[in-house]
Amino acid sequence: MRQQAFEQQHRELWQRIDSQLQQLERRQTPEDAARFPARYRQLCRQLALAEARHYSPALIARLQQLVLRGQRQLYRPPLGSGLRLAGFVASGFPRCVRQHWRYLAMASALFYLPLLLCALLVYCYPDLVHQLLDQQHIGHIEQMYDPKLHRLGPLGEGSERSSGDDWLMFGFYVMNNIGVAFQT
Repeated sequence: MRQQAFEQQHRELWQRIDSQLQQLERRQTPEDAARFPARYRQLCRQLALAEARHYSPALIARLQQLVLRGQRQLYRPPLGSGLRLAGFVASGFPRCVRQHWRYLAMASALFYLPLLLCALLVYCYPDLVHQLLDQQHIGHIEQMYDPKLHRLGPLGEGSERSSGDDWLMFGFYVMNNIGVAFQT
């Protein structure tokens, strides 16, 4: 298809999209706004076709400009998103907590009751540790936290680790925790 026929065939669509974009850029809602995504997809296909057929740079630039404007409007953040977040934190989140208090109470009980039970058992029966861990592991823990040592941890008195290694490990743990936070 020649470029002139291509332009004549799609000129009306491009004018509709341009009109819709002008309204959207003024934060007005066009009457047929629901059809904008479908028209935007058609425009993207027409741009790809024009580039593949090596039509004039002026036509390709015009279509690229329309696609760019359409992309900006299609993926722009909604108005007042910061206000909605603040509103959710101030009223929506407490409402959800009150609404689902039973689930929160059950989750808290499943988390804290075993913790309190184990703490109580270890406090009342200190020898319980011998039933849970083998003697070698207990000896390693006792050596690690021996009060005679000047530093806590697996490398106590006479260790070869320097303070530079401490900073290196500190950096590693910080970077690891930040990475986990971003992944979460």
